[in-house]
Amino acid sequence: MTERISYFQTLRRRLEAFAYRQSHPLKRRTLTQEGYISSLEPLLGHGHICSEDGRELFFRAENVLNADFDDLLVGAVVRFSEAYADEGELAVAIQVIAPPKGL
Repeated sequence: MTERISYFQTLRRRLEAFAYRQSHPLKRRTLTQEGYISSLEPLLGHGHICSEDGRELFFRAENVLNADFDDLLVGAVVRFSEAYADEGELAVAIQVIAPPKGL
């Protein structure tokens, strides 16, 4: 009987740990950076940002804070934070700070 209780306690701890990892999947850098939107995939709800140091960072529509994703334009200057997830480096907490040059 104690083996069964121990088994369920272990299973519960594992489930709680899994739930915590699912609700806290990103490790963020606190520094903000600037860059520009280098590509958009409106139908898929994501795009890429080119950082000041030339790296391409993936972002999702839900990470844009002060603009509607459908209104974004390639070349818009943005401020963002970096995060890490299973997919690699991500741009999060994205704020549009200037329209594309020439507009």
